[in-house]
Amino acid sequence: MNQINKEKLHTIFTNLKQSNQNFEEFYKNYYNLIYKISFYIIKNKEQAEDISQNVFIKIYNMPKEKIPTEGEASWLYTVTKNETINYIKAQKNEDKLFF
Repeated sequence: MNQINKEKLHTIFTNLKQSNQNFEEFYKNYYNLIYKISFYIIKNKEQAEDISQNVFIKIYNMPKEKIPTEGEASWLYTVTKNETINYIKAQKNEDKLFF
């Protein structure tokens, strides 16, 4: 996995706290990272794409005061990991409904 430019990520998150105007830049720069984290856990291309979209939607809709001001890379990894785990749990619960 490529190194994360922590300074650039910090700048993007600082701007996100103010408005979602640069959300497209965030998406373009970090979609592949989020996808790779999710894919590493779930090992399914389509599901990793769905999860990646869910992560971006979650961050976009998040109250501005909850966007971190430090440790952004760790936070982004944790949000992606948790979203992937929640997706897996939801799939298991959905499968139980049909059996």
